[in-house]
Amino acid sequence: MSVIHKHAQPEMQAELTQLLSTQHPLSLFVKEMHSRFKFYAISKQAAISLAWHRKNAYPSVHMVNPDGVFMCEIWYGPQGEDKGEKTENVYGIYSPSAICRDRVPRNLSRTIAQHVRESKKLSSLFTALKKCDENIVTCSKLEEHVLRGARDASNCVGQMRDVNCVIGEARDEFILLNFVLGIDKDLTLQQTGRFKQMHEKLKKAFAKVELDSRKLLQFRKELTVLMPLYKGGFYLTKIAGEPDGSGFTLVEPIRYLPNLDEHDDLKVGFLMLKEVMSQGDVDSVTKLRHSDMYYKDLDIATSSNGDKDGMLTPFCIFFPTHTSA
Repeated sequence: MSVIHKHAQPEMQAELTQLLSTQHPLSLFVKEMHSRFKFYAISKQAAISLAWHRKNAYPSVHMVNPDGVFMCEIWYGPQGEDKGEKTENVYGIYSPSAICRDRVPRNLSRTIAQHVRESKKLSSLFTALKKCDENIVTCSKLEEHVLRGARDASNCVGQMRDVNCVIGEARDEFILLNFVLGIDKDLTLQQTGRFKQMHEKLKKAFAKVELDSRKLLQFRKELTVLMPLYKGGFYLTKIAGEPDGSGFTLVEPIRYLPNLDEHDDLKVGFLMLKEVMSQGDVDSVTKLRHSDMYYKDLDIATSSNGDKDGMLTPFCIFFPTHTSA
């Protein structure tokens, strides 16, 4: 059985095949990850640990689950910072969902290094990973990213909020309390006119809040989430909003799509969104505007907290069910 995922790009399949046929330690590592966790190789690149291995350019392999979702990055190469000294080769893994180290050397990027573990022996590395077997097969960091993005995007659609008080003076408040309690039933024409204006203003404010709340709850009831990836393809999932507006929950596992050919509704919505976005500043790779925004005419919202990692924190587009169905 092949350890290369079926959705790997054709040219990347050839490169991975060549790499794994010539790099025996890395090939062994990939096969062990497949045997133990059912992970597949989908791409190769310069090792993420090059943040501190500046002079030792060696390849790493991105591993994904059967659904094509990024799980970890693995490599075999020199350990530590290259200062012209000979260093020993180690097996390394970057797994944001499974590994989180409390202590990280000062000269390393904590953002990356806290999720990295290295060992001279592959058996020792897997012994250390046994403590996080359950977490290593999840994509919890990606799920957290999606749910966080949903909150940001839905805030652009509307917010659950209260109506502000329109009684600006304590004297007006005192007069109204006296009237309600029957202490003073006499109101002047001027007072009555002013209170009618306050009432009309409050009535409109309550109507707007109710309309915005219904609109927001309808939008966030169920959302299809599409995530374009920098290296091609998309992640796809569905989330549901909590009835009280407090947050979201994942209702479908995240999976990878090489294209949108089998999802005509999403394809049309995505192309329309790109057309609208093209009228402003867009990312040079995705041709999308990475911002928290609600596109009212399309009834689509976006979240800006994606970056060029593209596998762990992709840009998120949210389609309400009545739009994508």
